Amino acid sequence: MMAAAVSPLTVPSYAKINLTLRIGPRRPDGYHELTSLVWRTPPVESLTIAPAARDALSVTGCQIEGENVLVKALRMIRAEGENVPPLATALDKRVPPGSGLGAGSGNGAAFLQAIETLGFQIAVARDAAGADGYFFLSGAQTALMRGIGNDVTPCRAAELSCIAVCPNWPTNTARAYARLDGLRAKPQDMEEAQREAMRVLDALCAGEKVGLLPNDFLALAAERAEYGELFAAFSDAGALAWGLTGSGSAAFGVWPFGKAPELELNEPWIRTILRL
Repeated sequence: MMAAAVSPLTVPSYAKINLTLRIGPRRPDGYHELTSLVWRTPPVESLTIAPAARDALSVTGCQIEGENVLVKALRMIRAEGENVPPLATALDKRVPPGSGLGAGSGNGAAFLQAIETLGFQIAVARDAAGADGYFFLSGAQTALMRGIGNDVTPCRAAELSCIAVCPNWPTNTARAYARLDGLRAKPQDMEEAQREAMRVLDALCAGEKVGLLPNDFLALAAERAEYGELFAAFSDAGALAWGLTGSGSAAFGVWPFGKAPELELNEPWIRTILRL
């Protein structure tokens, strides 16, 4: 039986901002080593789980193509013998897929934590939430993420406010990595990337202006003039720093906590603005 099955369980779901992102060498398994300073946003989405006659998933807001991470995670948990009863899950989706904000992984982590709260083992399904899922499951607000994202070291919290802008175009992560490999002569030094991340964190925690944050995928984003215009707007509005999150497509600016202004951003290429 499912514990606490009388009432629906609603849980918050988070996104992330890559304050730094350096991509190292490609591994034999096809993935890349990375080093990233990651900041967890306030909740941007939510999901509600309730007992049901049969499994059902409903999504409001942004629609998702293909198999949802929640369906995959539940299947993996049951395959290991956990007798999870049928669930009706309602996901309130605000972040467009392909934005680089890790919201899909945030959904997966929130779902797994909810299932764990109901008394079931979730360890086998941790991979289902994706590489960013390890960060969300760690509970850290700010962390250094290494390996393929599965090595998470909590850092001191960066108290920030953020404006994230999702454009009309999504980013395909696999293609972005392939293009990056074709552009650069050699991968980043991961030890220097870690030192760089700590310098950025120290500066942001001190309220110092950093400017454009290091992200190897900026080499691809430079093809779109819209990013440069947005970064200039963030700078003019007093942001401490700005940049690209993940491989894109979302760009962001950060201010000291509670200091983000009410920017007028009405460009036709902007799909969604998230004030975090």
